[in-house]
Amino acid sequence: MQYCIFLQYHVPCCLAEELLAAGPL
Repeated sequence: MQYCIFLQYHVPCCLAEELLAAGPL
């Protein structure tokens, strides 16, 4: 997920993956 860290601002899809993996906030 390292690439996602620097791509989070470019690809919000990664953010969704983190939310799904982390579950409900």
